[in-house]
Amino acid sequence: MHIYATNIYTHYGYNFLKKLFVTVLDGLELTRKWLQESADDLKAKVQQSTPPSTTTSGPSAGPRPMMAYGPAAILNHGYVRLFKWKEDELFPEV
Repeated sequence: MHIYATNIYTHYGYNFLKKLFVTVLDGLELTRKWLQESADDLKAKVQQSTPPSTTTSGPSAGPRPMMAYGPAAILNHGYVRLFKWKEDELFPEV
């Protein structure tokens, strides 16, 4: 009897987890959206504030705008955006 009860509970647990994984496809969907929006916003701000350069190489080329929105800059910008988060939007899973 004990082995039969264990099999029932194991089967129930397996089915429960299977249904849970089907309904919750992407647990980080909001985080991915938050980071993508942060990257897009930062990229637009960098392109808006950086004048077009006529020289692309050498010491007179100036700072590269691509470095202004690297992974660390995107995360920093994203965390700053959390301070100004709108209450009607779902909060990302950070």
